[in-house]
Amino acid sequence: MGCQELTSIIMPDSIIRIPDNIFYGCVKLVNVIIPNSVMPDSIIRIPDNIFYGCVKLVNVIIPNSVSEIGDCAFYYCSSLTNIIIPNNVTSIGYCAFCYCGKLTDITIGSKVKQVGNSAFGNCKKLSSVYITDLSAYLNINFDNNYSNPIYYANKLYLNKKRVVGEVTIPVGVKQIPIYAFAGLDSITSIIIPDCVTSIGYAAFNGCDRLANV
Repeated sequence: MGCQELTSIIMPDSIIRIPDNIFYGCVKLVNVIIPNSVMPDSIIRIPDNIFYGCVKLVNVIIPNSVSEIGDCAFYYCSSLTNIIIPNNVTSIGYCAFCYCGKLTDITIGSKVKQVGNSAFGNCKKLSSVYITDLSAYLNINFDNNYSNPIYYANKLYLNKKRVVGEVTIPVGVKQIPIYAFAGLDSITSIIIPDCVTSIGYAAFNGCDRLANV
């Protein structure tokens, strides 16, 4: 915590737990590699506030063994440009990436179920959100508009292809979350099946070319 000269971290494979706040305010930290441990007690959580205020952090690899990203974990990491949330992550804490002012791309894994309040608040340079499973994305519970990176990004990519034209909500989806397609002016029509029981606030806000539902 507050290691002013620390620039790089490579954690050993033997590490199984990381405490909260440990790299809080390490303002010269640039690169972090967290091991993808397969040990029974392996790292499953990125702790609260772990990289809070690491303003020079550019590269961080979150391993597949992680299932949870804690509150404010990357708060004010203002040099981060992209982040990949691996497929085993199920929850992202509140303000987890808040004030990551240079963040442009985010990949959301297919098992994310919950994204906390303002997880992407003030990430105003976000331009692209990448997903691999539309059903999984639509079943995420976003706490508020700043929880959904689409609020800023306005571009959604499914399996690396931009979502354009007609969109069919997959059978089995029960909700369309808040700001799910906000700002996607590439969408012209959308098909919503009977299984959908709720549509979140501003789900289609700014879809200026949407002509048919």
